[in-house]
Amino acid sequence: MLYIAFLAYDKHVSDIPPSQAGSYEDQASKTTAIAYEILAKLVSEAGESIDEPENTEIKETLEKHVQELVRANGGELHNIAAATGGMVAQEVIKVITKQYIPVDNTCIFDGIQSRSSVLRL
Repeated sequence: MLYIAFLAYDKHVSDIPPSQAGSYEDQASKTTAIAYEILAKLVSEAGESIDEPENTEIKETLEKHVQELVRANGGELHNIAAATGGMVAQEVIKVITKQYIPVDNTCIFDGIQSRSSVLRL
């Protein structure tokens, strides 16, 4: 759902310049409509219908994700910013104190599943 919300937000931002974006409610409703269109296309490709009663929860979750993205207004979401900031601070402390071994090469953080992995490229 979050990926669909990001796709809808990206489409909305690319279609409407920030100077003409309007109020928060307008942006949220337009972005939600785009997200529903994307979701309907995906569901129709699967041979299902989005109007089924089980899908009400899916639509509500999608709407919540869209509202959070519009509220953040293109900035980093607060939980992702806090997690990555803490990781960077920890690595700086390791380098300064020379007490522990810092991350070797590349660290990738997956904010959706809250996982990180270190890769040597």
